[in-house]
Amino acid sequence: MPTDRNDGLAGTALRGVRRRRVGFTLVELLVVIAIIGVLVALLLPAIQAAREAARRTSCTNNLKQLGLALQNYHGAFGRFPYGAQGLGVTSMNYDSGEPRTPFYIYIFPYVEQTNVFDLYDFDKSVQFQTAAVQETIRKPYDVFRCPSDESVRLEQGVYSEYKTNYGVNWGPWSYDCQQIRVVSDTVQLRGCPGTQTSSTVGTTAPFWVKYGAKIGQITDGTSNTLAMMEMLQVPDRENFDRRGRMWNDDSGCYQIMTRYTPNTDAPDESYCNELLEGYPCINRGISNRKNAQLASRSQHPGGVTAVLCDGSVHFFADSIDIVSWRALGTIAEGDISNERF
Repeated sequence: MPTDRNDGLAGTALRGVRRRRVGFTLVELLVVIAIIGVLVALLLPAIQAAREAARRTSCTNNLKQLGLALQNYHGAFGRFPYGAQGLGVTSMNYDSGEPRTPFYIYIFPYVEQTNVFDLYDFDKSVQFQTAAVQETIRKPYDVFRCPSDESVRLEQGVYSEYKTNYGVNWGPWSYDCQQIRVVSDTVQLRGCPGTQTSSTVGTTAPFWVKYGAKIGQITDGTSNTLAMMEMLQVPDRENFDRRGRMWNDDSGCYQIMTRYTPNTDAPDESYCNELLEGYPCINRGISNRKNAQLASRSQHPGGVTAVLCDGSVHFFADSIDIVSWRALGTIAEGDISNERF
């Protein structure tokens, strides 16, 4: 039977249509990928900023809870808790005969940890608590951790512990010496235990060895005096670093000074690892308490969060004037900070 020539041509045309592929060319695909990359680059900082804002809010809430705990403790005992107990306040050696007790356990009933507090034997030093108590107190607690920082566990056998991001205000200079005068940019020490005859005037911060201030003693004003500030959980890699330890009452652990402004490049002085990048320090050894000092530091861009002795929480910029920052570290020096926050 003869075949219509037009039918053959039509079939050929249809086969040609069926063979044609619809899709992106390589150039078009590369353009789309480039556009997506630009959008991600634009959105990623905004996403990271939103996440950091949420983390900073959580950090602020932690400090509010800690500030409330301090107020409740003061309401119960008429003073703030001791910054530490165990060292002799004049000798700065462990010759007082009193059990070594770090600051944090005192406020456990006021941060919803009464069950843990009830296990603690205050007649024993922290290192002599039973193994069961050691395991319980040294676990991680969210209220003592800022989510902007990485959680760090220090490995030391039965004394292994999770570090903290919140330390106490230990004054404007060093562990042993809370008192200073600055005259023509020269620091003049006075009333420092271990270097002067009188140790009774060694406490110009709200916390010290066997000392917690009464609100009536904070004549600079509770709204002008720091109570607790942020610190970093320093990694404990290869070489031992005690900065950020909660359960060691000794110097260079959780006692923060206002000697330098927040997030300073100036080094801490502690029993620390000098090789850690981003955590500047001078290793003073295990018992050089006279020189030990820690700066307030955080992972928040531009500053640190702190709670004042009135319970209010504020963000302090890295650029705060050093005189104002040191004034916030004292309770009754008449050196009220000029900066509002």
